[in-house]
Amino acid sequence: MLKWIIITIPFLHAFAINSYLPLPLVLTILSCAAVFFCKVRLKIRIEDLCILLVLLLGILGFAIRPEFIGAKNLSHSIAWITTIMFFYFWVSYLLFYSKISLNQIAKFATVAIVVSSMGVIADLILSNTVGKYLFEILPFSISEMEASESLGGLIKRPRGLAAEPGFSAIGFEMLFPIAWIYLRDKNRIIKNVVFTFCLFSYLVLTSAASIVSMAVAVTVAFGATSSINRIFKGVVIFILLVAFGLFIVSIVYPALYEVVISTFDFVIGDKADLMTTGNKGLRRKIYESLLNLIQTEPMGIGFGTLSQYYGNGNRLLNGIPIYGPGAISLYLEVLLASGFIGLISFLCFLFAKIRRLYMIQDLLIRRMFLISIISVSLHHIFLSEIWFPMLWILCALANNISAIMIEQSCIKNKKINYQWI
Repeated sequence: MLKWIIITIPFLHAFAINSYLPLPLVLTILSCAAVFFCKVRLKIRIEDLCILLVLLLGILGFAIRPEFIGAKNLSHSIAWITTIMFFYFWVSYLLFYSKISLNQIAKFATVAIVVSSMGVIADLILSNTVGKYLFEILPFSISEMEASESLGGLIKRPRGLAAEPGFSAIGFEMLFPIAWIYLRDKNRIIKNVVFTFCLFSYLVLTSAASIVSMAVAVTVAFGATSSINRIFKGVVIFILLVAFGLFIVSIVYPALYEVVISTFDFVIGDKADLMTTGNKGLRRKIYESLLNLIQTEPMGIGFGTLSQYYGNGNRLLNGIPIYGPGAISLYLEVLLASGFIGLISFLCFLFAKIRRLYMIQDLLIRRMFLISIISVSLHHIFLSEIWFPMLWILCALANNISAIMIEQSCIKNKKINYQWI
């Protein structure tokens, strides 16, 4: 079952029962039901108390205020509890007791990213030729989604197996680095074909938040795992390359000026503006209103309260205008629901998992996992969907990485002994 949970990670909305129940979560719940009568011991680590505190504060936030309680509070609380209990605690249990090897995990991640890439390419072709998207062919939990364009309207952005391109992109952020652990030792032709196909699929999603998150993650992962001497050399080389580039640009500046400016405007500039301010500045308005709301409620207002108010037609909460049913950022969602104490607890939980991955002995594997979890964590600055599996499964992997590495070593030793005999 663990194999299928990993392979179906890209299915964030395709074949989902509803938005809160993507296919990977359904399979995870079924795997738990299959061993319901077995003796199960979930290991609670110190940092796990931090995420449990977030759950407690998020429920208390509306429970102590009768005026906040509604159906949305209940549904959001169930979504939080279900996601964390199954995607984090239960997957962590499965990873430990399944005796799965790192090579198997990387293999399943490779299958998952190839499946996701096929969905993206199919969506790209369909949307730009016959004007149809995959959600019009496959059963999706969301049937009506706003179409978007990229490269100055040159192409319609594909969504793949998720409701939005950015949602599919965050799956690539998790799976791509882990898949490379499996691909690195494969035949050069196979490796290059798979890598190029998946990279192209990722790039045509044109997710500015994802590309920025990946760039920062790669920089941090390699910088944090390199010696000071190598970092210094890298900085020097980078400065020399920039200086050389500026020299070349200064020579051909008049000829390239219009090309560079126009390219920046519709390829980079528009995407960066949309990422930070949103359509017609809506994202900026939401950020400002939520930050003002947090100042009036530093202890949090509980899970689903914002959605409850907005769904009831109220556009003011504590006298502050609200522009949507969500916080459009996981960290703002945590802060709004459980207050500053909850946010600090959540960050402690997350940093503890990153630290566990940083302790991996194999340098390449350490870097790949760090890229994966840092990129996904950063992307959630612009995403609030807590029921996506990527972040929680990475945290579960962090819990068991030592045991997984030992299992991998045992498998290699068995193969060596067998070949020697």
